[in-house]
Amino acid sequence: MSDESSDSAKTADRLKIITASIPPISDAVYEKAKTSLVLMPEDWTVPDLIFANSTESVLKVLKQGGAAVALPDSTASVDLRDNRSDDWVSPTILVTQLMLSQNPLAVSVATNLISSYVFEFFKGRKADPQVKLRILRETDPNRTFELVEYSGPASGLSELPQTIDKLNKGR
Repeated sequence: MSDESSDSAKTADRLKIITASIPPISDAVYEKAKTSLVLMPEDWTVPDLIFANSTESVLKVLKQGGAAVALPDSTASVDLRDNRSDDWVSPTILVTQLMLSQNPLAVSVATNLISSYVFEFFKGRKADPQVKLRILRETDPNRTFELVEYSGPASGLSELPQTIDKLNKGR
């Protein structure tokens, strides 16, 4: 098996895809997600939105990298959950089919920017830090979503978009 195939297989082993019980996305957030990646709170069904501790950093990194990115409500304050584990936890990234059709490399660019940020953040402390990343992606035009959860080394993030595509083709 080639190194590339081996890396993809390792990344696939670290993925969990959830298709049941995905809470609905509001119309306003869905409209925003048609043109931008949207960094979602931990639970978007409650009035008090709480985001992953890394949300502000990820938002800044993605904007600086030229990615179209937004928060669900740009007027609300961003309340962050303090994560006390050694893992680096990313906010959930909402991706619609329309966004991907207009910018097919959006997820790849975002995961590469996040990976670079994480390596820089942990520079001198950890060689390949553990990360948790969730991508909420639309699977059909009827606003059906699946939640793709990655938990593994930051080096696996670069393989994530290709691995998701391969898994989808195998369905």
